[in-house]
Amino acid sequence: MHGSARGAHPISVSAALYPRGKVGGLYPALPTRADEAYVDFIADARNFLLHAQQRPIAAYGRELVSRAGLPASPDPANTRRAAQTLMADPALRIYFRVKRSLQEAFGNRLLAAFGGRRERLMAALDEADGRGPGSVEYDLDAPVPEYARTQIHPQPGGYTGEPLAGVLYDFGLKVFMVLAMLLFHEIPAPVARRVIGEALRVLRPDGAFTILDFGGDRSSDVYSMFFAEMDAANNGEPYLTEYRRSNIEDLVQEAGFELRPYDPSDPGAGLRSGRVGVKP
Repeated sequence: MHGSARGAHPISVSAALYPRGKVGGLYPALPTRADEAYVDFIADARNFLLHAQQRPIAAYGRELVSRAGLPASPDPANTRRAAQTLMADPALRIYFRVKRSLQEAFGNRLLAAFGGRRERLMAALDEADGRGPGSVEYDLDAPVPEYARTQIHPQPGGYTGEPLAGVLYDFGLKVFMVLAMLLFHEIPAPVARRVIGEALRVLRPDGAFTILDFGGDRSSDVYSMFFAEMDAANNGEPYLTEYRRSNIEDLVQEAGFELRPYDPSDPGAGLRSGRVGVKP
């Protein structure tokens, strides 16, 4: 196979979606095939080294907690004690170091790839602003809440401080008005209450508000909360622990939604099928 090792064949800015690769047609096109190959490799490495190992690592961590004579309760004090025990173990230290390194590699490559074509991308965005019979303008001088400027994941800045945030942060994640996709663990609990209240206000009767996000601490043990706190500290998730302890289904019901049957004992249910609140 012949070709440049540097992937010198750029993908057009106008080609918003590309047909190749594992996520072809879903996310914004990366500038070069070298970028595409690198990001695919890091994504596979995360799947193989992190996601595929979560169950055995969790079983190992729970065994360490049991050997240390610690209870399984996920309360904050016990989670701190468990963290001291777990992070003294070399295997777990390596796991979380690899996790951080892969996240940094993923984010840094996206920043370098799209950042190197910033002027062309900004020009394309400016051109798009002029299309159609009208436009919605975002006031760049509008005050931004402090929580919205918090570093998200290991990438610098926040969602509001980067004009190319749509292609840099989370690489294609979308949030909709009645479908909150991985939204609530990224904002403080008091803000979450206001968001839920606004969803209740705009929905018609019998309208559904679906939340796809992680489970709360009632469906967790001490290892799960340790993992969440490590994610909060190591992966730029400043509100994750607060979110887990708020138990979002409680907030949904407190706001006035009727919660459809939901099994909190299934740790994956919140992401697979979500919690669905129905406006009376």
